Amino acid sequence: MKGITLSVLVVFLSACSQSASENGQALSELIMPASEHAKLSKLEVVLVIDDLADADRSVPETFVKLLKRFGVRGAANFTYTWGDPNGYLLIDGNIHRFSSAETAVNNLLGDQSRLDAVNAVKLEGIGDAAININDQSLSFVSGELKVTLTAIQKEIDLESVAHAYAGWLSGREGGAR
Repeated sequence: MKGITLSVLVVFLSACSQSASENGQALSELIMPASEHAKLSKLEVVLVIDDLADADRSVPETFVKLLKRFGVRGAANFTYTWGDPNGYLLIDGNIHRFSSAETAVNNLLGDQSRLDAVNAVKLEGIGDAAININDQSLSFVSGELKVTLTAIQKEIDLESVAHAYAGWLSGREGGAR
């Protein structure tokens, strides 16, 4: 449930925007271009907070504190359009940067009772670890990043987008690690 809570919080922060780089790799550089998947037609970056310790004043302190409490160091929110660039099939995406790969995996997988409560299914072959929640939300970890993709339309193949995204992250020079 923590993962869903974090995703929702980032959506609420969408009115705020900040971009600075951490370790030379800004979160905006880690948002996969829509051109990396044949069915994605448009990308809109809504929010980027590279460093929560130095968040812009327009970001509500309550949200910053909550994200920090979960160990998040940076967050970004974006939207893909599936198919027709003017269509209504959308994928909401979130990236959360943690201090280590271990922290990211622990945030994703948590304890089994939490996963059972949200009907999560562990997936193999996507990033370092991945879960699918009710076929509407798929989260995976790549290094210290946790990426969450959410869509409510059944026509959207979140798993193929997650495969493409994880592959794109691992293929980047220096990767997300």
